[in-house]
Amino acid sequence: MAGSNQLIRVVLGWTPHLGDLYNSILDEPCSRCCLGSDPVHNVDVTALNKTTCQIGSANTIFDVCLGFGLPPEQLKEQVNLIGCKMCFEAMKESTHVVCSIQYGYRATVVVQIDRAEGGEEIREVQRKLTIVRSFILGEDGVTEADVKETGYKQLFNASFRMNTSEQNSLLAFAKLLKRLPLQKDIKEEGTHVKMSPTSLIQSLYGLEESMFAKEMNAANIEEVRKYFFDFDEAVKSLKRVQKMASRYCSLFPNEIEIYTMDLLLRVNDKRRDAQEVFWKGVTALREGAQESMNLKQFLDDEDVFSPDDIWKCIGDLSYVFQKPEEIKELKRLGVTVVSDADGFEELSNISEVFVLFACLCSPDQYYEANKSFFLETCSKFKRAFVDSDLIGHLQKVKDIKESSVRLYRDGICVEEDVFRFYELLKNNNVLKNIGEFQTERRPIRRVLAQLVCPGGKSRCSAEVRVWTCYACETAVEYGFDSHFYCECGRYPVMNAAFFCNDAHHGNSFATFDTEDDIHSAVRSIPPCMDCNVLLLGESGCGKSTWINGIINYLSADNLFEAAKRELRYVIPSSFTMEDNDKQVKTICVGSSKNEVFKTGQSATQRPRSYTFNFGNRLMRFIDVPGIGDVRGASKDRENLDALLRFIEKLPELHAICILLPPNTSRLTVTLKYCLNELLAHLHKNATANIVFCFTKTRTTFYRAGESLKTLKSYLDDYHLDIPLIDETMYYFDNEAFRLLCAEQGGVRFPEDERNSYAASWLKSSSETIRLLQHAIAAPAHKMRETVSINEMRGVIERLTPLLAEFSTNIQTNIRLIEENRKEFELLAQKSDNLSSRADVVQVTIERTDIDYPRTVCVAGTCIETRSIPGTDEVQRYYKQTCHDHCFLKGIERERYPDIRLKECWAMNGTQCQQCGCGWDHHMHIYYMQEQKSVSIRDPYVERLIAENADKGTVLTAHLNSLERMKEVHERNYRKLTRYCATFGAFLRSNSIVPYNDAMIEYLDYSITVAKQDAQQTGSSLRVQRLKQFKMEYEEELRILRDESVGVNQISPSHVNRLKEKMFAIPEFGAKIKSALQRRTHMEETENDDDFGELHAQFPLDRFKHATSAVVSHRSVAVSADPSQCCEVQM
Repeated sequence: MAGSNQLIRVVLGWTPHLGDLYNSILDEPCSRCCLGSDPVHNVDVTALNKTTCQIGSANTIFDVCLGFGLPPEQLKEQVNLIGCKMCFEAMKESTHVVCSIQYGYRATVVVQIDRAEGGEEIREVQRKLTIVRSFILGEDGVTEADVKETGYKQLFNASFRMNTSEQNSLLAFAKLLKRLPLQKDIKEEGTHVKMSPTSLIQSLYGLEESMFAKEMNAANIEEVRKYFFDFDEAVKSLKRVQKMASRYCSLFPNEIEIYTMDLLLRVNDKRRDAQEVFWKGVTALREGAQESMNLKQFLDDEDVFSPDDIWKCIGDLSYVFQKPEEIKELKRLGVTVVSDADGFEELSNISEVFVLFACLCSPDQYYEANKSFFLETCSKFKRAFVDSDLIGHLQKVKDIKESSVRLYRDGICVEEDVFRFYELLKNNNVLKNIGEFQTERRPIRRVLAQLVCPGGKSRCSAEVRVWTCYACETAVEYGFDSHFYCECGRYPVMNAAFFCNDAHHGNSFATFDTEDDIHSAVRSIPPCMDCNVLLLGESGCGKSTWINGIINYLSADNLFEAAKRELRYVIPSSFTMEDNDKQVKTICVGSSKNEVFKTGQSATQRPRSYTFNFGNRLMRFIDVPGIGDVRGASKDRENLDALLRFIEKLPELHAICILLPPNTSRLTVTLKYCLNELLAHLHKNATANIVFCFTKTRTTFYRAGESLKTLKSYLDDYHLDIPLIDETMYYFDNEAFRLLCAEQGGVRFPEDERNSYAASWLKSSSETIRLLQHAIAAPAHKMRETVSINEMRGVIERLTPLLAEFSTNIQTNIRLIEENRKEFELLAQKSDNLSSRADVVQVTIERTDIDYPRTVCVAGTCIETRSIPGTDEVQRYYKQTCHDHCFLKGIERERYPDIRLKECWAMNGTQCQQCGCGWDHHMHIYYMQEQKSVSIRDPYVERLIAENADKGTVLTAHLNSLERMKEVHERNYRKLTRYCATFGAFLRSNSIVPYNDAMIEYLDYSITVAKQDAQQTGSSLRVQRLKQFKMEYEEELRILRDESVGVNQISPSHVNRLKEKMFAIPEFGAKIKSALQRRTHMEETENDDDFGELHAQFPLDRFKHATSAVVSHRSVAVSADPSQCCEVQM
């Protein structure tokens, strides 16, 4: 029954006969045969006399059997004997028929090798078995002697009985196999069955063809085989885990053994589920119900375990093998293992014992380090291991969350983390607070706590030492207030205990004998000299990056050394770059509410200072919001105001660094404006402290490029005497710091790029140290000089509206006096009754200052002019108050438009929600004011009239009274004008760049407003008076400039004396003083900024390195300081 398309398959447990039917869809023989009896005359019998010998290797006996077609798990299954009965109907339930049976013998020999021998041993075995194979097959002239020389005599297994003297020897086995084809006394059995599709028979007889089985492709078959092989391998390992958990159940919590048993049961269930799922898929594929089979999809859909799932569980249970070995090793080393409450209590009977606490079932990141220290350093002491897995529930143990070594003396814990303390003490002297920490803010004036160790009286050396906090590991500082400070807070000096790293210190903390001793010691601490450096530049110019770079420059000699250490920064940083996959990647370092990372918006949100120690100096770098913020000029103005308030708190300013990019052909409008504003607020003596720092100069070979010409032009335009020489020009490129950030974020750079950045690091580091040395050496600018001109600027800005109003009020009263004079003289000519005109009408200002701003509308529809009774004068009245109590800060008073008012509660962005007018028609006022007329009669004139004195006497007395009143007004007017001009001249002469006179600006503004009012009232008197006051004020300024004394001689003390004289002016002086004091208080409250300061300390293990690095650059004596000052400190 030969034919093509034969199906060849290994089948076990079945004794086939010719004609037997087989269903390859279900992989099982059918119960019936297609032949009624054996058609012997149709059977071809051929004697092959052929031996086939195969050599294979595998990791397990399972693989060996599988390779020879003998899966061991199927050897024990029930053998189905198939009856033989002719039935064409049975073919409908089958796919194949047995068409050929090959009889012969099968023998298997297995050589077992230890896995540990490795691949080389396996290859040697294969080589020697190849010699045996050649002998069996009669190839290459291989003899018995060659087989004997292989050295393998003992066989692992043979599948038949041998009756030779060399039973179970490899040679005997080979000789038997060689003569098997000629041997007649061994019963042959079917070893190979060939089947053909039943469709061939059905087609011969014209029958309808039965089912056809679609076969799986080789890839599917391999996928399934691998899945179940990997699954079973994982299960074997899981069984070993379960056996270990049961064997050492006393070392684990009870739930561990239960968990492993339950897991094994669930895994076996899942394997059966996987078999069912697989069988469903194979059947559907063979029946043609689906095109292909995706095993992974089948398993995912049915939520069946994968081998990886099992291995993950085994990995999570790795401690089941590790912990018994760890405990065994600890006991071998003489460590007492504590696994119950009684054992823990027994530790209190030991005078001194080091105890390692750890959970071996889930060791944390600190375990290995603590364990090594425990086994090596503490080996000479009594030691115990507390198994937190088993007694972690005890009150004294459950609060210990991390692996640690603790020191107990007589049952009392005297040191909670011996390993950390030991590491800290290697390079530091440790100070411990034995009391409570306080949270008060740290004073600005602080220095390192440099003290001798109190243990030096009898043991350790008496050298002065820098101390590190035991708790936070930052440097301890002294605040000159009988308190120590660190990151933990502050505490009284008498609460300090000391432990220096002198080899003779002893085993415990030492304290000073008395409070007088410790107070005497801290009084000997030398003060630390501050060096304050202000950074100013446009947004994005690199101020914050440079500050981060500085602490790295001083902490490592080069880029490669810095890359090996932990990245240090004090200001969070963010930037985007292209990663190794050509994708845009955002690199972020840290996070802070003082930094934002929006494009175009200044990253620094408010002034903040960062300090670090450089030699005997505490360097303070003041980082301010960048100029040119996308939020507009109003934000720049607000940032500048905040900067001025910040630096005014400093006693001195040593350097003013203006940061510029290279190759800038012109200064931006915003940069020029803010530079002018800053320089206008600085005293002219500060020019000696101005330096220019050019950032991002790697592309310009560390030169200024076009920016040098631009800078020279700016200095010439404003006549600034700042020489552009080496001492005032510095060049940086801080991209090396960004490279460190990028590498920390996973970006990798080629070696040539890293070398280029390494050169940049050295240049920028050298320039930074050169700048620090210049700042230290330069004469400090005394901030009281700058404070004096800014105080005067504030006085002028606050008094300008008042003085302008008072001056026009004086002019009004002088005019009213002249009118009364004319009327009184005319009345004296016509009548003897002079009493009706003896009263003089004068205008007085009633002003009520308030502690908060009111937002009022100045549009024509929202204001009105009111007449002053008894006069022809009018005053403006703001009838529309749009926000009675506005909370915006920094809005310019009584000026409009101010773009910051768009943020007022009353605005919806562009329009006022209260009056409907635009935001630009609104302003802030801080008062409620009204001008009123009062009648004044000279007492002497009134007495003359009452005594019926003659008309001439009364007339003369009244005119003399009017003249005196006029003289008083004119004298006060001249004083106000003179004082205002003197204040303005003082600012002009002492500012670095010309000061925009606030009085002139306000008078121009007031004249504009008066003109608007005149259009409604028809009276231009107020316009004329304001213009007259402006003219006289300008004339006074000119006189001051031309006087021989000169404005350069006007000192702050002289200005203060003028203020006191101004306060003494009758009628107006008290009101001016009251208004000034109230507004000063309001502004102090409004601008009570909580400016931050951070201290950047060098790592404790890098003090000596930082010192030597600085010394090698400039031969400056540097005390490497890890201190954690807080001001704004680095």
